[in-house]
Amino acid sequence: EHQYSKSQILEAYLNRIYYGNQAYGVEAAAQTYFGKPARQLSLSEATLLAGLPQAPTALDPFSNLSGAVTRQKVVLDAMVRAREITAAQARSASTQPLTLRKPSTADDVKAPGFVHWVAAQLEKTYGQELLKNGGLTVVTSLDWNLQSIAERQVREKVMALQGQHVTDGALVALDPNTGGVLAMVGSAGPDVPGGQYNMAIIPRQPGSAFKIFTYTAAIESGRFTMGSWIEDSPMRVRLADGSTYTPRNYDGSYHGWQPIPLALGNSLNIPAVKVEMGTGIDRVVDVARRMGVQTLTQPSSAYQPSLTLGGYEVPLIDMAAGASTLAAQGTYRHPQAITKIVSHDGTTLYRYATDKGKPALTPQVSFIMADMLSNDRNRSLEFGRNSDLVIPGHHVAAKTGTTNDFRDNLTIGFTPNLAVAVWVGNADHTPMRSVSGIVGAAPIFHGFMTQVLNGQPDRWYAVPDGLHAVTMNGYTAYLLPGTEQVAQSQQAPAPSFCDEDCGGGNNGGGRHKKHGG
Repeated sequence: EHQYSKSQILEAYLNRIYYGNQAYGVEAAAQTYFGKPARQLSLSEATLLAGLPQAPTALDPFSNLSGAVTRQKVVLDAMVRAREITAAQARSASTQPLTLRKPSTADDVKAPGFVHWVAAQLEKTYGQELLKNGGLTVVTSLDWNLQSIAERQVREKVMALQGQHVTDGALVALDPNTGGVLAMVGSAGPDVPGGQYNMAIIPRQPGSAFKIFTYTAAIESGRFTMGSWIEDSPMRVRLADGSTYTPRNYDGSYHGWQPIPLALGNSLNIPAVKVEMGTGIDRVVDVARRMGVQTLTQPSSAYQPSLTLGGYEVPLIDMAAGASTLAAQGTYRHPQAITKIVSHDGTTLYRYATDKGKPALTPQVSFIMADMLSNDRNRSLEFGRNSDLVIPGHHVAAKTGTTNDFRDNLTIGFTPNLAVAVWVGNADHTPMRSVSGIVGAAPIFHGFMTQVLNGQPDRWYAVPDGLHAVTMNGYTAYLLPGTEQVAQSQQAPAPSFCDEDCGGGNNGGGRHKKHGG
């Protein structure tokens, strides 16, 4: 009271106390129960609200109006004793009919998936009582503009695919420089099947979107390079139990020798498994964990070659974290929603240190992946040119993923300042009808990124020091120091398919340019 007057203290209290039905503060309570600003409340309405904080659940006017009115009379009597009102005013207020706003039957919380996710974190840390009645002020990372765009894109695109048995979608957008969650859409709406679930945090199979971890591990290991070629031809893998695993490409075809950027860009399954096996599943698991995947908790030896094709479940937010790690040039930042928590008396209970981060990859490895994932020509064989993975006027890295039974599909991608992951499917795991990542999730990704990046300058990465730019077979490959011989040894034995970006090669020879001494 030495710093604030009694009226200021009371005002702060009224603005933070819990009135029930997700209403924190008297202004929110006035809108929730009477649909009007607090300054327009009558004496009868104001005193009804004044009695609620004592027991907001037990005195909920929507379910126990008589109890709330009984408490209102206690408030009126106290005001008469304090000579704030007359006895006649109290009698008039107590007999005035109360017209409550019709309670919403749906969860009308803005950004419900995000809000409930944050509330669960708060309850775990501070307990339910403090969460509901403690008057906490919580500042979050949510960007309402991005959230609004995301909700609209998910809703519209999912509704457009209803004829192909698509009922739900989700989106997570992160700030790679802080780890802040800028947008989180947990479902296409409260009215869709499974709309009560937050699909942004529930593990699902990521399909070929998981290949970002496989190829990152391969490049980091030095066992493969951006200049390496891999043969897309039939293969069988003998598993530990004696059975045989036979991967197949999405289009059912084989495409001969392919350079690594095209094998990744066109999402060819057989080359991905060959790269995974050549790199080591243990390395792939390790890199995925470092980049933010938290569901791979078994020993590395427990994972089968189907890992690279998304055979193990990963939450969408972890896929976004993986993209964010590449976007941040190798720095992993745990997705963070809460930036500050202040108690009812103004004490700061928590403040997020935005410079937190853990080195997961080198900038050189991250740049190579970003370069391969952002070149539209690398994916033209399977997706054609200028698909929904392209955002006109902007460098954007992107990768799709589809499970082989169409139960899940994803698109993930990033710029230096934004990492996004999108999921489309059905909460009950029923399959969609021939909906791949480029058909289901990519249009949401495209719509979101196009609107968010509109009017912003195109930003991309400078080539980090230490990389060697090598022209091999007509395309530029960036090589880690000491991997030139690996690239030379992994060339196609004879000319094979290649699009205009890597045609007319010289079978591995070429010009070398070293970046940064």
